[in-house]
Amino acid sequence: RKSELEKQKAKAKRILEIMGYDFNPKQNIQNQTANDELNEMGNTVPKVMGTDVEPEEKVQNINGEDMVHVRDYERSDGVDVDSYWRHKPNRGASTIYANEQTGTNNLLANDTNKSDLKFELSVEKKLYPDEIAGVKRGKPMTFEEAGGKNVNPNYKSWSKKYTNICQSCVPCLEARLRGYNLEVMPSNDVSTQLAKNPWSVFINPNTGEECKPVDISEKYPQDCINALEKMVNSNERYMLVYLPSQYSNDSHSVCIYRESGELKIYDPMINKTMNKYEFEEKIKPVLFMGYPIGYPLRVGRIDDKILKPEIMSNITKPKVKSRR
Repeated sequence: RKSELEKQKAKAKRILEIMGYDFNPKQNIQNQTANDELNEMGNTVPKVMGTDVEPEEKVQNINGEDMVHVRDYERSDGVDVDSYWRHKPNRGASTIYANEQTGTNNLLANDTNKSDLKFELSVEKKLYPDEIAGVKRGKPMTFEEAGGKNVNPNYKSWSKKYTNICQSCVPCLEARLRGYNLEVMPSNDVSTQLAKNPWSVFINPNTGEECKPVDISEKYPQDCINALEKMVNSNERYMLVYLPSQYSNDSHSVCIYRESGELKIYDPMINKTMNKYEFEEKIKPVLFMGYPIGYPLRVGRIDDKILKPEIMSNITKPKVKSRR
């Protein structure tokens, strides 16, 4: 009886053959038969490294070398990897490889695909370094463990040191969710600078550039909520920057995600969660009075971004054990 891993390998190999990878040059697959088989499989390509590749016509000659386009794909831990170009694999040279470090199946084509695996592992290393701000990585936390009053335990509504640091609280929450037991520092020069561009702490692991958010410039609250519904996917986390008051130009940063399919807007600075209806009421005054900074909402995905070390070490610190 075949093991589950062998079955997955066989299915991945068959789908790759259908997509044009020739593991056996003597075997001739008729197009119609291939299409029928792909449809029977639900037209779903397993999201394992190297298999989610565009059709052969996506091959281009770049700087004198044949390159093939690799679509966005999802890793086994749920993190999406942006699309990129790689050297075209040699036909007939591919083998199925089980990566023992991640427990996932990966298609390797000689050294080319091995370099893809190294690239994938290097991205994971950047997302989950050995330590952040002097704290070694532990077990990933749930929202209940990461949030609560753990991000900003010294919050007091009258204390400016701990009420003007929303831009620090969101990356601190993200670090805690990844397994780093941190809390925020009080307001300082670095957090003040970060407030001017809160996206600069989140770095794209593939490009090295800071997170590029999307502006939602709808004029009506319900339209803004509808836009968020389309943008925010399950098992992903985003930072949402919005204007909380029509009387101020100071924006506010929160985390937005889905829980049991429903949108949740969590403010780690004050430990408050809103559903989409509560958030709609929150932004109504700003929208109806006009928004002076040019946009009502700005959204960017953060769970697949690197937490910039030099910023994190100046806005977060090791969690202090509570005294009883």
